[in-house]
Amino acid sequence: MATYVPATQAANWIEQHWDSEIGITAYQEAVGYPKFKKFSEKPGKTFNFRKHANLTTTSPADTAVLGGTTSLTYSANTEAVVQASPSTRYCAVEVDENILWRMVTDPMDTFRKSVDMSVTEKVDNVAMALFASLATSTVGGPAANISKSLVLEAQRKLVVAGKMYVKIGQTPMSFIVSHNQVDQLGSITDFMAANVRGDDRNPMVTGWLFTALGMKFYESGNLTSDGNGTHGCLFVEDAFGIGWNKELTVKLQEIELVQRVIAACDFAVLERFDELAVDVQTVN
Repeated sequence: MATYVPATQAANWIEQHWDSEIGITAYQEAVGYPKFKKFSEKPGKTFNFRKHANLTTTSPADTAVLGGTTSLTYSANTEAVVQASPSTRYCAVEVDENILWRMVTDPMDTFRKSVDMSVTEKVDNVAMALFASLATSTVGGPAANISKSLVLEAQRKLVVAGKMYVKIGQTPMSFIVSHNQVDQLGSITDFMAANVRGDDRNPMVTGWLFTALGMKFYESGNLTSDGNGTHGCLFVEDAFGIGWNKELTVKLQEIELVQRVIAACDFAVLERFDELAVDVQTVN
């Protein structure tokens, strides 16, 4: 005797239903490059940022005559130029229209959002790769976790190296940590506890440490990882620069019976002042 069951005898009688929404798999949002200083001009083929090094001070003897044509010692530097070459990034999707005709839900809006977010994620990854090349100040290492002492050491090094460009409580400072360090950051009681902080943006309620000691904290999965760990960073705006020959745009094209969605940009990033950033290395 046969019995009707869903998988066999009644399989062709049971309806299938589809959600009208098409969900987008998560991308990393841009955290780093929006905090870079924007170039004053388009980068063109090559962008040049001119730097003026510190001048040397001279102390004359009390017997010296500070006049005439040769009595003073004059300072001069071989000045440096930092260069950046632009690169193009794009993401493109092509769909035959007969697919669109047969679908219940039009996926074009989903594609628009997805190609935009894909390129944005990559630009941020390229921009924050600059953190790994910092040389003036480094804290942590491949076995380190974010801690109060590590944060304070990074801030001290930034203040010492940054001189006039960095003033605690006055100069906006961004601290980007690896998303793998969120639990470590959240365990720093002095930063998180309301009774210590004394403000109304209690991280124990919001779930995130927004500010502490004049620094704004952000987490990202777009950071570079290598043998020295994952490279987070504490920096001020003047540390890095970004310029656009073409800012990110998304365009639609109809060609014969094909729909295309293309996101593209042309940009350049550079390190303006190495001393205005600290490479914060933590466990990968």
